Amino acid sequence: MTLKPQNELTERDLKRGLVMVIWDGLASEVVTSLTGGAFLVAMALLLGANNVQIGLLAALPMITNIFQLLSIVLVRKYQNRRAISVLCLALARIPLAIIGVLVLLGGGSIHMLIFFLFFHFFFSSVSGLSWNSWMKDMIPEKMLGEYFSRRSRYTQTLNVALSIVLALLLDFIRSRYPAHELTTFAVFFMVAGIIGVIGAYLLSRAPEPQSYLSKARLFTLLKMPLKNENFRRLLVFNSAWIFALNIATPFFTVFMLQGMGLPLSYIIVLTIISQLCSIMTLRMWGIFSDRYSNKSIIAISAPLYILCILAWSFVGIYSRMYINLGLLVLIHVFSGISTAGINLSLTNIGLKLLPKKMLLCTSR
Repeated sequence: MTLKPQNELTERDLKRGLVMVIWDGLASEVVTSLTGGAFLVAMALLLGANNVQIGLLAALPMITNIFQLLSIVLVRKYQNRRAISVLCLALARIPLAIIGVLVLLGGGSIHMLIFFLFFHFFFSSVSGLSWNSWMKDMIPEKMLGEYFSRRSRYTQTLNVALSIVLALLLDFIRSRYPAHELTTFAVFFMVAGIIGVIGAYLLSRAPEPQSYLSKARLFTLLKMPLKNENFRRLLVFNSAWIFALNIATPFFTVFMLQGMGLPLSYIIVLTIISQLCSIMTLRMWGIFSDRYSNKSIIAISAPLYILCILAWSFVGIYSRMYINLGLLVLIHVFSGISTAGINLSLTNIGLKLLPKKMLLCTSR
């Protein structure tokens, strides 16, 4: 199988590509479910992580985003977005398996975890930029909203099912074999690494339209989208949004585990509730995106999510636990609804605003 771009995509090529991108999305969701969120925090705490190290783990995806510039250099040189995206995606998943192996062999530590996760997020960042450009050219613009909402429904449904199984498994391990809890997390990381590499292979079977790259200077190309006023607004909003979220959200799980003393299974159930609400509203957001505008969705979803964050100030202050749990359920319900709209809208706006003459997005 060759990874070279194709001059023209047939309808059969497009259908195959759409299916393969969904399969890779499912594999990516397995990786995220097994190694992210509450599971990552719980494992880090078992390895002796302090608050600074928990914050660093949460910040790694943002820190490594600067290396997306490397993707531009690679695409300019090799003019093959699919090869770069697939190769870097595979390299991003291998460190996860290494983490699992090292923990099983007794060499696990919080410093080791941070070290290898840095490379995981580094290669993910390099892969992500070329993937976005590739998807923009491959998927017709008129179906972006519907397609990505359907893909998100599939991946989040898998996340819910997998979270239930993992929560039951962890409860069993904790009650029967508590000494093997860290070993269980190590197995999660190994499985995630293997499935992630399989997902990269499936993604390699999706076609790439031939791109015709600009010969302008790199700095000139980087300035090009900034000339678009709507893109500048998106950039400012997205930067402020990510900054605001990462001040507090990484520590919500730590608060529930250590401050409130909730079992991990409770936290997983709350996550499932959030995912279910997201799944149930994704189709609605996708229809609204194609029929109205993505900015309208953000205008509704962003304030709603901010209210959810403010509501965390009232969690844990009540003497009766069922009141605190009820508030947590409400927070996760509306968080799921709002994040579904925000994530879908930001993805669609970014893809639609990307100039056709940009380095990574030019095709006939």
